[in-house]
Amino acid sequence: MKAGKIFFSGKVSQRASGLLRFLKGHLFLVIVLWVLIIPFCLAPLNKNILEIPTRLSWVGYGGFCTDWVYARWHEVHSNEELKVDGDAWQWLGYAAKHGMVTGSVPKNGSVAVWGSDVGGGTGHVAFVEQVYSPNSFKVTEMNWSCGRWCKDTRDVTMYSDIHFIYSVFVAPTVTQCNEHDRCRGSGLAVYFIERGKKRLIPNPETLDYLDNEFGGNIKDVSDSILNGYPIGRGVPSITWSDMADYVLIKTSSDNAIFLMSHGFKRYLFNFDQIDSGDGDFYYPSDIRVISQTEFNSIPFGPALYLNGQLARGSSSLAVYLMDRNKKRLVPNLETLQSRGFKPEVIHDIPQGAVDTMATGRGVPSITWSNTADGILIRGVSKDWTYVMKAGQKRYLFTYDQIDPNDGDFYYSSDVRVLTDAEVNQISTGTPMVWNEQLLRPIGTLDVYVVECNKKRHLPNLQTLQSRNLQAKNIIDIDQGIVDMIPSGRVVPDINWLNTHDNILLQKKGSSDIWLMKGGKRQTLSSFDNIDPDDGDFYYPSDVRTVNSLADIPIQPLDLHLALILSRAYWASYADYQAHKLSVDFTIRNSSDNDAHEVVLTASNNSQGVSNLTSLPLNVGDILKDADKQITLTYNVQPGIHNFRVKLAATAKDANTYLHTYP
Repeated sequence: MKAGKIFFSGKVSQRASGLLRFLKGHLFLVIVLWVLIIPFCLAPLNKNILEIPTRLSWVGYGGFCTDWVYARWHEVHSNEELKVDGDAWQWLGYAAKHGMVTGSVPKNGSVAVWGSDVGGGTGHVAFVEQVYSPNSFKVTEMNWSCGRWCKDTRDVTMYSDIHFIYSVFVAPTVTQCNEHDRCRGSGLAVYFIERGKKRLIPNPETLDYLDNEFGGNIKDVSDSILNGYPIGRGVPSITWSDMADYVLIKTSSDNAIFLMSHGFKRYLFNFDQIDSGDGDFYYPSDIRVISQTEFNSIPFGPALYLNGQLARGSSSLAVYLMDRNKKRLVPNLETLQSRGFKPEVIHDIPQGAVDTMATGRGVPSITWSNTADGILIRGVSKDWTYVMKAGQKRYLFTYDQIDPNDGDFYYSSDVRVLTDAEVNQISTGTPMVWNEQLLRPIGTLDVYVVECNKKRHLPNLQTLQSRNLQAKNIIDIDQGIVDMIPSGRVVPDINWLNTHDNILLQKKGSSDIWLMKGGKRQTLSSFDNIDPDDGDFYYPSDVRTVNSLADIPIQPLDLHLALILSRAYWASYADYQAHKLSVDFTIRNSSDNDAHEVVLTASNNSQGVSNLTSLPLNVGDILKDADKQITLTYNVQPGIHNFRVKLAATAKDANTYLHTYP
């Protein structure tokens, strides 16, 4: 494309002065041309042609890219001359040579200059109207996509052969941003002002959408003005689908607003609700009106509500109190009114929005007594909260504790304030503790860990840390509350040897648990076993995993096994003919311990009698104070009237210690 020449500093360019000389010598031709041109000028013109700049002051040249930019520059920068000359690509060097600032970063109000590789060797220039990022900006221009005299607007993606001529004049910035303004500081980011916060506009498409919705242009403000606004949630991109997170939707036939979250529509009670994800409230400008068909295709998610709101589904009479992100059934009108609510504040919402809410414990009826299960009470003088259980008040450390009966936590709105006398009349039960809770009585250095509803003293910080417990979680509480909790066995010191009493050991890869007593190990059949030394059961947290137990001896248990001959007989005539004698024996366990894996290993006989029963013979377990019968067969040759038998056996006790007999 051909770029036009211009006047500069009152000096006519060579091309323009030549044209004037030509016109003086051909006056008749000029008159003819004037007559011919006038009808065309009066003919209907397209919209773009009507936008020819009025500031062009030269004759015979117009409608080129240079014409538009020169005129547009003086519209925007009325106090600063654009010092350029030559074809479009030559502007950059000319401007720099004559003192103008140039560079390779787009700025609002600058001139974009393309090199001679475009426009048929003449280059191209355009006026930068708006910068989106260092690599993207909007320009207005002529003689680019639709020909001479045709103005167009387009977004440009930056590349290396585009350079810029800047204005040194700094336009005054506005002193404030109003609701729905698009404002920009010294950086490239453009913010949308809404509800007293600045919201980042993510891309040009979203900026154009906001421009169309709210009108106006970008306001350039000082950084101090822009920094005075807190940051709000970024504006959802207009290119996102209607189901993208944080998009607000509604239908044209209903005023109910829903927030899109993870593919679900969630009823929004109020724009002032705080989003748990980013701690921000919601913005009306994010609402999109969608068709009823699209709305119906999106599944309901849990409604978003403020604590203390009342809701009723469209197909039910049940009224729910929103509390701690759960819906709690209000049992009757009296209970609702006792909490300061009026029926007219109930929100009627889609049943689907109610059904998807998490359900919490029902609101205690105001008609229940103060000692009913689940009632929370506290006195006037002490800010101690108790939960009623089976007629007893049990100290509640935190509302986040989980009630074992219904798996729900507790609600501060349920607390009833009683007189100290009323509280003192109610018997006190064990505080509501949880496993791995850390407690320290106020004024002491003693720290306890709660396990199996008992408090266990921790000997030192190293032992606490060895159990992956954190000192920052220690709760300082009155000694009286700590005293209410039953005491368990002291936690074994991490510095104790593995052979210390009450240490529990487990070999890696084995399921057997060993209890240390007197330097020897014995099996622990159950953690519920009661230790006779302290009357306490055992704690899984005390188990230490070791690679080997070979160097720790086993504690043997007494096993008294006795062998009794019951009878000897020929089981059949065939056995008699075969000299096969059957002998019944009784093995009796007269000890206080069970015998396990009893094995008959040998039978040593006199008179040349041989064994017909294969040995060793597995007898099995023999419980304490019990008997087991076995039968052995022998080959007894004719003429032998009696013989002696000496049996050998083994058995294991409960500690797997191997006993041999005799």
